Amino acid sequence: MQSQALEGKARGHRAYKIKVGRGAMHMPLDKGTERDIAIINGVREAVGPEAKIMIDANNGYNLNLIKYVLKATAHSNITWIEEAFHEDPPLLENLKNWIQSEGLNVLVTDGEGDSAAQIVDWAKQGYLDAIQYDILHYGFHNWKNLGRELDKANVYTAPHSYGCVYGNYVLGHLAPLIKGFLFIEWDEINVEGIDGSNYIINEGKVEVPDKPGFGIELDHDFYTKMVEKSGWKRCKKLVG
Repeated sequence: MQSQALEGKARGHRAYKIKVGRGAMHMPLDKGTERDIAIINGVREAVGPEAKIMIDANNGYNLNLIKYVLKATAHSNITWIEEAFHEDPPLLENLKNWIQSEGLNVLVTDGEGDSAAQIVDWAKQGYLDAIQYDILHYGFHNWKNLGRELDKANVYTAPHSYGCVYGNYVLGHLAPLIKGFLFIEWDEINVEGIDGSNYIINEGKVEVPDKPGFGIELDHDFYTKMVEKSGWKRCKKLVG
């Protein structure tokens, strides 16, 4: 995990998200939780004190477990805990109060997956610090409108993006429209036939091209050969 983090650092990244919650399914509870803690602290050791570290439990913790993990990693200065457990206002309120009492500067975020319908209202009430609807499924224009709504409520915007190159290209264009936008979640993906080299990661920042069509160039020779080989078909619209 340290070597992977350093590989990202060499590519220009300065923020890292770590999947945790091993004790929920993949390992025995105690050993999985201790492994989570060791990896968080190990990644911090590797990337240095200035980098941002976020953790994502995919609802694999309960209230006591996340408190235990945050206390054991306090010196690693975690930026946020994502999906600690399925959204529950009394538990979230307890967690937020505990974080404050411990003097930790950790944001509580949620919303990437099967989130509760009331999650935005709960964030506005102070139970969450940021909303994380997936950019592919929620859509660019929906996020633009929601982000401005969240700005008015002093709630951060942190769109989720995983396993799809779409987020790499559009989140940098969404960020300037929303005051409380936190991070571009970047997956290093190369798509055959698409040239995204105009997007450059430099010291933790994504340099976005000032060109039409999100600055993405198509390899027309590649597509011509593919059409000649397999034909083409119209696909359903996936995003808003």
